[in-house]
Amino acid sequence: MPRYEGMEKITILWADDEIDLLKPHILFLEERGYAVIPVMSGTEALDALDEHGKSIDIVFLDENRRSKAYTTFMVNVYSFRVTGHNKHDDAPDSLA
Repeated sequence: MPRYEGMEKITILWADDEIDLLKPHILFLEERGYAVIPVMSGTEALDALDEHGKSIDIVFLDENRRSKAYTTFMVNVYSFRVTGHNKHDDAPDSLA
């Protein structure tokens, strides 16, 4: 994607329990002007959502992690995008 002067940086929250293996992909995106927030667990993802809020434009999740934690995280992402609030007192420790 070409970058234009004055264009805001697109921020990606990438949650994967093997995020270290994705470092080449993260560097590729960062070299092209994207901001990437890499996290390894559902709790870290929810914390990143709290910290970075509405600046997160895209969420990448490990597709093999379809579980209650995956659903909980997605509900929190949707809730945050709609209301601006993230309530995750029962946040899972991982996406597994």
